[in-house]
Amino acid sequence: MTGGARPGARRPAAPQPAIELRRILWACDFSTCSVEALRFVLPMARAYGAEVTALHVIPTRLPEGGGPLSFANPALLQPRLHHEASAALDRFAGLAAAASVPAQVALREGKAVEHILEMAATLPADLIVQGTRGLGGIERSLIGSVAEAVIGRARCPVLTVPLDARPPSRTEVPAAVLCATDFSAHADRALALAASLATRSGAELLLVHVVESGPFAQEDWTRKVDGRLAEAARATGHGRTRTIQTTGSAAEQILRVARERKAGIVVLGTHGARGLRSILFGSTARRVVRDAPCAVLTVRGA
Repeated sequence: MTGGARPGARRPAAPQPAIELRRILWACDFSTCSVEALRFVLPMARAYGAEVTALHVIPTRLPEGGGPLSFANPALLQPRLHHEASAALDRFAGLAAAASVPAQVALREGKAVEHILEMAATLPADLIVQGTRGLGGIERSLIGSVAEAVIGRARCPVLTVPLDARPPSRTEVPAAVLCATDFSAHADRALALAASLATRSGAELLLVHVVESGPFAQEDWTRKVDGRLAEAARATGHGRTRTIQTTGSAAEQILRVARERKAGIVVLGTHGARGLRSILFGSTARRVVRDAPCAVLTVRGA
């Protein structure tokens, strides 16, 4: 997502489509951040009447020293590992049930990213939820290899929840849902989801466009952007929508507004991998996911 390019010719703003979240995939590694991601999404799942699938992947590693068991899965060498993971998944399914959210569990062995994406396609999932700090103690300045790869390759929206995000379950209503737009098709899909979240939670919707410093940061251009923002806001049908136009670095401005307005969720589009099996995604989206003080929902473009 970037506000640095001049949007194309104005097209009529279409009414936002109805959003359904029926199947939510929670990818967990049993870290504190992962558990907080589940607590964060349960009110959303309840609001949409969604079912949560809790997925844990036991990693395959090569035991040191080689030998005939070099390619054996640690779950086979340590049966208790499989049993403990299954028991933990059942406990977390109980948390969902206590929140009146139906849940099922899935335990896989192998590469986490591959199994998360495979499960998301099989369900098929309408949303993947994951924490942004795993068991390895990754510093806050990093996203984490699994989380980043899932965001870059998933076909459905991905909600990433940092450890210090405030779960909506504490208030039921986030202060605001912030949606960053560059008026592209993938941004429109992000806006539809953001408007749906804001409507169901009763939160204010902040519609933000950043004009990056340069030849477009001119008075006549800012007036055109104001008109586009107003048109997009009307199309959401959400009564509490505030439009914000600002100038500077897209990622820095989105993060600033999110902090100042105490946004509970930031929603933005990402162009995806463009057919490549890449773990990278848009630089602005990556920076926002990495540094946001709240949960970030990325919506991949077609």
